[in-house]
Amino acid sequence: MYFYDKIEQVFLNDAIHTIPDTAIQVSDDDFQHFIEERAKGKEIYVKDNQLFLTPTKPSNSHVWNEGKEQWEISEEKEKQQFKTNQQALIITLKNKADELGNQLLHEYPQIEQTSFSIQKEEAIAWQKDNSTPTPVLTGIATARNLELSELVARVIRKTTGFERVTGMIAGQRQAIMDKLEKATEQAQLDEIKKEIEQWQLSI
Repeated sequence: MYFYDKIEQVFLNDAIHTIPDTAIQVSDDDFQHFIEERAKGKEIYVKDNQLFLTPTKPSNSHVWNEGKEQWEISEEKEKQQFKTNQQALIITLKNKADELGNQLLHEYPQIEQTSFSIQKEEAIAWQKDNSTPTPVLTGIATARNLELSELVARVIRKTTGFERVTGMIAGQRQAIMDKLEKATEQAQLDEIKKEIEQWQLSI
């Protein structure tokens, strides 16, 4: 037979436990019901020497008020939870910016990505002085059967486009970060979270 120890807040079985006098007897069906519901986030409390279940606990910061029979959150815990949620969103925002940035480059192999800055430097230098050596661009132009002047124009167009979009991503991240730092309520964080989730790359 099962019993509920009000002091220790645990179930006991008289076949293996010593049952205190204050323990409440529980049927097998009720025991199973309370165990299943507790696993869903509800908690067991005692009133008039009977067992009852709370609604599902809203968060780890909430505490059950038996007098009012409702979940409540202290101001201190609410502030702690807010800070935790705020920091989590900062990480989410950083990851989203990285994700969008990677979308710009996903079609290029890593070895080609590492040459982008060199290609740009050579293209700009060649525009200023056509006698400037351009080993990387010359190799690419030869392999693609392109005039060096055409490749230089393409590189500058592409890198300028990358820089524009990169600037947009950085600016949007910073704008959302400003909102995060100024937020003082959970409702504001909820709105910011939606904004991050809906943020898409615009080229």
